[in-house]
Amino acid sequence: MIPTATRPDLLARCLASIHACADQPCEIVVVDDASEAGRCSRVAGRFPGVRVIRLPRRSGFCVAANAGILSTSAEIVQLLNDDTEVAPGWLPSALRWFDDDAVAAVAPLVLQWGTSGSR
Repeated sequence: MIPTATRPDLLARCLASIHACADQPCEIVVVDDASEAGRCSRVAGRFPGVRVIRLPRRSGFCVAANAGILSTSAEIVQLLNDDTEVAPGWLPSALRWFDDDAVAAVAPLVLQWGTSGSR
């Protein structure tokens, strides 16, 4: 689930990385937090299998995230920022932790991009 509002270029990179690295079926929901002229919705619509929720007015990250979470019946929801680029194995690496009933949330290893665009 990806809330987004003002960065359609980064959203496109995020969705491309998910499509390239998702090695098992998953629901992809993009919540467009009232982007200008629906730009983020249009970007998300270019990717097969992506469901878009468009909010009528800018509401902020938390409201957008909650709208996305409420829209799905999935048992596990992974919240991604629109500037995220996932790596191969990201989904099973996160999901395996939920085999333990004591686990309610997990967080990924975050690699920051340098100013040159490299990790």
